[in-house]
This record gives sequence, C-alpha cells and structure tokens, in this order.
Amino acid sequence: MDGAVAAYFSDLAESVSHRWAQLGRGPGQLTEAAVAGLKELPPGPNVGALPVLEYAISSSMLPTHQSSLSDPFGQPPLVLWSGPDFFIQALTWIDGTTDIHQHGFDGAFAVAEGASLHVPYRFSLGESTAEGHIVAGDLIMGQPEILRPGDVRPIDAGFRFIHALFHLERPTVTIVVRNESSGLPHPQYSYLRPGLGYDRPWSDRVVGKRLQALGAVRRLDPTAAETSATELVATASPWVGFLALRDVIGWSGWTDRAAGLCDTLSKRVGAAGELLAPALQAETQQGNILARRDLMNARHQRTFLALLANLPDRAAVHSVVGALYPGQAPERLVFEWVLELASAQYRGISGLRLSDDQRAALGGRLENLGTDDRATGADLRQALGDLATGWEPPVLLRSLLAI
Repeated sequence: MDGAVAAYFSDLAESVSHRWAQLGRGPGQLTEAAVAGLKELPPGPNVGALPVLEYAISSSMLPTHQSSLSDPFGQPPLVLWSGPDFFIQALTWIDGTTDIHQHGFDGAFAVAEGASLHVPYRFSLGESTAEGHIVAGDLIMGQPEILRPGDVRPIDAGFRFIHALFHLERPTVTIVVRNESSGLPHPQYSYLRPGLGYDRPWSDRVVGKRLQALGAVRRLDPTAAETSATELVATASPWVGFLALRDVIGWSGWTDRAAGLCDTLSKRVGAAGELLAPALQAETQQGNILARRDLMNARHQRTFLALLANLPDRAAVHSVVGALYPGQAPERLVFEWVLELASAQYRGISGLRLSDDQRAALGGRLENLGTDDRATGADLRQALGDLATGWEPPVLLRSLLAI
C-alpha cells in the first residue's frame, strides 16, 4: 500500500507539472493545471485516511517540506509530494471545520474520502482598518453543496475565492495541489458573519507572548486579567485590542463584560465597529453548537448540528438535507431530529430541553403528520417556535419548518 500512495502522488505531480508548463507556469495558471490533473487522476481508496496515515508513520520518504505543527488545516495535514514551485497535501479530517476564509495561494482540491459541506461566499469590501488587519463589508453566501469523493474545486488566490468547508463524515480526506504563495499584497483573511474579515494567519512572537501572559494571569488572578485586558482593548493598537478581545470571549463566552469591551473597541475601528459585536456573537454561537456536536456520535445528529452552525437560514438547511437524504422530506427529517435531540437520552448533551407537555405535544404532531407535510405547516411552525426558546440558534431553529 505504501507503494500505491507514493505512486499516486508522484503521478499526480507529473500530470500537474506538465500541464502547468504548457500554460506558462505563472502562479494564476496553476489552478487550471491542478483542476485538470485531479480530474485526470481522481483520488481513490489508495489515498484514503488509513493508507495515507499509515504511509506517513512508516515511510522514510515523507517530504521534509511540512507545515508547522500548529497548522489547523487538517488532522493532520501531510505533504506527500513537494517540488520547487508547488506541492501536494493530503488533509485528513476527523472532527473538523474550516472558518470562512480566502487563500494566499492558487491550486485546487478534491475529496478523496468522506463528504464535505462546501459553502462559497462573495465579499464586497467596504473598509480596511487596523493597518489592514481588519476589513469590513458585505459577506454574501452562495449555494451550499455536498462534495463527495472525486469532486474537484479550484482555488484562486485572494478575494476571488472565499469559502468554508465542514467535513460531515469521519474521516474525510481532501487532496490539495497548491503553491506556497501567490504574492498577494493583502493578508489571507478569515471572515465572520455578517461581514468582518480579519488577518487570522498573522503572527508576531512579541504580541503572542503578551497574550500568553494575559492568559496565564487569568488563571492566577482573574480580576487582574480583566484589568489588563481592558487596558489592552482601550489603549493598545486596534489590532492587538481585537486579539485581546477575542481571547476574553474565548475564556468566558459572550458576556456583559465582553460586550462592554467590544463597545470600547468598536469606537476605535471606524465602520468596522458596527460589525464587531454581531460578528463576535455569531462566532461564539457557532462555537457553542460545535462543542455540542463534538459530543455526538450518530451521523445524522452531527450533520444536523453542523448545518445549524454553518448555514444561516431555513432554505439553506433544507437544501442540504435534501441533497444528503434524497427521497425524504427535509422538513420531516429536521422535525424528527429536533425531537430526538430534546429526548431524555440526548438533551443533556444537546442542551435542548423541553417539558413533558412539550414533548408529548410534539410527539403527537409528528405521529399525525400526513404524507403531504406542507399541509401541516401551521402545526410545525408552532412546534418549532416552542422548541427554539433558550436554545442556540433560536432564530434559525424557529424558522426551519416555517413552510
């Protein structure tokens, strides 16, 4: 099997390199060559999770050109072939999602194993602030899709390609053909809804150590840490203040204290200030849902919570559920899943709690559903309105069955 893994990546590299040379070998031309190479040589079972991971463990030929141990893109990300101007990775995902992000490189990716929810976005830049580390604008979601083995998507550097991936199956493996960098004049932004971009890959050892020190102070003296965080948000550069604010929210979630610090910082970052609170609240909400998902094992439960975390409205959720479960009514499935998560078996994990009367009423409604779910829209709207109270994300959950 080791030979099969090595042979696939060597053959793929040869195909991409030949096509790229024919196109002129410019950075922007790698995308076309990578897409063509991955379609000509689609990844098969020989480059699934176990073959690739076992190859990495046992092979003495693993390229020395590997990403840093802190690289979040993959569990783990492995470079399986490396050349002077491009390389090929296998990213294994066991529990994973990527944030909404753009890339500083060109190339393409293909699914080798599992399935992924792929959500494309467009971003209309309104303002750049904090020395270019933060941008504000309109973030517009495209059509979500399910990617399965053999599906290939291009990667264009910069604002032309913004997307998020949520890996629905354990494991999911993606093969990525890419260059190191396409030399863009701006950072590789990640995005928070409704439209705040920030320079996530940015790194500075001095600032990093200051924030590590802040985290250590919190463990020793939380009151002193609050005082220090307040000073950083109010007086440090807006970018350092933003990083400190995200750390504070990471400690305790979205609290009145975090809201007050956010208000302080919003006055210092121009038009981006209006987006600061809703963006950080949305990020916190998503983290809460994903933490619940990590405790689930059943595929449909994990999928449902992934959709709630990543999709903003009923239409998008139902569209993806319909693609994942063809021939079944998305409205009925969502109703069943909500009721299951609120059951005595799962409510402690899901956080979705109902009274005995609510459960009985919902169970009765489910039993009485006819073959034409559209006829029961009023009952479903009422049921989901009850379920939504006090649970994340209430607005989306209320609207899921509002047909």
